[in-house]
This record gives sequence, C-alpha cells and structure tokens, in this order.
Amino acid sequence: MVPLELVHVPGSGGPAVPLHIARPEARSEHLPAGIIVLQDAYGYNTYLEGTARRLSELGFTAVVPELFHHSGGMGIEYDDPRGMEANREHMRALNPDNVLGDIRAAYAWLLAEGTIPAERIAVIGWCRGGQGAFLANAHLPLGAAISMYGNRIAPDLLPLSASQHARILMIWAGDDHFIPPAERRAIADALTSAGKAHDHAVFSGAEHGFFAPSSYHALAAGVSWSMSVEFLRATGVLVRREKGSS
Repeated sequence: MVPLELVHVPGSGGPAVPLHIARPEARSEHLPAGIIVLQDAYGYNTYLEGTARRLSELGFTAVVPELFHHSGGMGIEYDDPRGMEANREHMRALNPDNVLGDIRAAYAWLLAEGTIPAERIAVIGWCRGGQGAFLANAHLPLGAAISMYGNRIAPDLLPLSASQHARILMIWAGDDHFIPPAERRAIADALTSAGKAHDHAVFSGAEHGFFAPSSYHALAAGVSWSMSVEFLRATGVLVRREKGSS
C-alpha cells in the first residue's frame, strides 16, 4: 500500500512538524471537511495510518501529526515485541505545549488548503491523543471533538473545561485501570458546570485501549466508531452535498 502523503510544516518555535495526509476522493459526496487524528501511546503506526484512510473514505482530509517527533521518535506497531517500553522516553517527553503546537500546525495546514472552513474541522484522539482532543478543543474554534479514553484530563486539564469550543463526545472504557470512574465523573461535572455541550458513553467490560489488538473489544470499538461518525454528521462537520451541486 502506498504510504500517506507526508509534509513538514513549521512548528511553534521548534522543529518542523511531520504531518501525514489522507485525502478523500476528488468527487467526494461530502462537502470539504478536515479532521486531525491524534495517536495513542504507540505513536504513528500502520493502524493509525489505516484509521486516517478510513476517515478519508468518509470524505475527510485526515491529518495525522507525529507527536513523538520532539524526542526523535515516530511510533511502534501494536505487535512490536518490545512492547510499550520502546516508547517510554517519548511518552515522558510529551507535554501539552508541544502537543498543542503540533495540533495548531495541523489545523493551520487544513485551513491553508483553502476549501475547508473552520466549522468543518474536527479532532479525534485515543489515549493521550484523547487528552490532546480535549486540549485542542479548548484552544481552537473546531466544529467537533472526540476523545476516546483520554487519560490525564482529570485533574490536569479540568480548568480547560470552561474553554471548550465545540460539542465534545467522550468515550470511555468501563474497566479502564488508568482512568477511574471518579475521573470520568469529574470531567463530566466540570463540563456541565461550565455549561458546555458534551456527550459520554461508557462501555462496560472494555479495557483501556479497546481499539488496540492487545485489549480489543469488538462491541466497544465498533459501536464507538459508528457513534463517532454519526456525531460528526450531527454536529455539521460531515455534510453531504446536495444533489446536483459541484
């Protein structure tokens, strides 16, 4: 399979940001829309590349920033025998400022395309990428945000609840050993107190990382993907062209 298009764009005062791009078909049945796709703890790999392709097939221009590039990493495959230890130093090097800078770079690239308005740009992320989605939605005028089992949102980013721009869908694993129920409730309560539009789904029996092979949960992964697509439609990010329009 041909790799995704790779571009390097200026970072926020740091090194250039590598962005992997999956484009929709030229005659997509949807109006131009963009989505920023944020990695889990494994980083950029063939699974994330496949996810970007899957989103492009829906009509999105999907942009995947390499969040580990600041520490010289890229990512590992889910079946890498070294396991998560191979990414430990890169995970430790991640910080909200760098992540936000990379997301801003991806967002600016999408706007520079000239065909995608801000209200049809969304963000989706898993694990630390789920945290990144929450972070992005607090700083950018997005059309929608989706956070899949985003960790370290509570208590670290709770103050950003009042700054959320778009409606946010937050999907959780019921048997998540990294994110206890109290943290999920704290996030929901903070968003409610701030008067922000938010939706939550908890999949009982699913573990953290239920999209990954090691903890895959077919029902949780399948239903949460379907929910995400419908959420993007309902929020006006993914819009079908009217018949006869060009």
